[in-house]
Amino acid sequence: AAVWSSPPFDPLRRHVELYVAAAFGLGARPDIGAELAPMLAGAGAEVDTVDVVQPVLRRPADLQIHARTMEAIAEPVISQGLATAAEVGELVDALEVWAQEPGVVATLPRIVQVHARVPVS
Repeated sequence: AAVWSSPPFDPLRRHVELYVAAAFGLGARPDIGAELAPMLAGAGAEVDTVDVVQPVLRRPADLQIHARTMEAIAEPVISQGLATAAEVGELVDALEVWAQEPGVVATLPRIVQVHARVPVS
């Protein structure tokens, strides 16, 4: 939910939607970041810090990560019936063209970093 672009771009929004749905379909938790510190604390760890990092992309070579990711998740997206191969191909193509447009700014998902340790008894 934290991925954004300026200007807004519907194929990017759709790509993120498919990524999240495919991840959940495979049993992954792409939204687990907010729960990491409480989970570790609940398991008895002492949580020292919680940080959030969100890379901002401006160069075409960096922005292309969204097209590469869409290619990489094509199989689970298609096999789970979330999109057709044609739609995936169209999204990859649109993301490629968009990455080359001057002035585009976009982000990667937020990355949650938790530093914790097991208490010494």
